[in-house]
Amino acid sequence: MATKKSRNLILLLSVILAILAVLMQFSVIIIPGLMPYKFWLMVIAYGLVLGAR
Repeated sequence: MATKKSRNLILLLSVILAILAVLMQFSVIIIPGLMPYKFWLMVIAYGLVLGAR
């Protein structure tokens, strides 16, 4: 069982990944190495949210 602090940290990481993927989709942030993996960033973020609950 994760503590509340680690759960909040995991949720924060998932939000950061989701925001990064959205900003990459709108070409606000361009990270050439991650561009092909935008979908997988969202999948990982969703998985982190599910894992933290």
